[in-house]
Amino acid sequence: MIVKKAPLSFHRFLLRGRTLGLYREVMRRVYKIPSPQLRKEIRDYARGEFERERNVEDEEKIKYLISMGRKEMMEMDRYVGQL
Repeated sequence: MIVKKAPLSFHRFLLRGRTLGLYREVMRRVYKIPSPQLRKEIRDYARGEFERERNVEDEEKIKYLISMGRKEMMEMDRYVGQL
């Protein structure tokens, strides 16, 4: 038996798009890291963070997580830039 999920509200749809956009941007930046070992570590970390928070339903928490993800992405850029 297939259980259908309720359709997303417009606001949740927009948050989902922002989340997917952040994930894509992180992965694009990760693949520019020259060191294969560091690239794998950061990619696995980022995937794990997104997967860990996958089932969050609270919109305020989702907004917070997106904000924190952007900050971590900027920190990653600074760290990688120093290598």
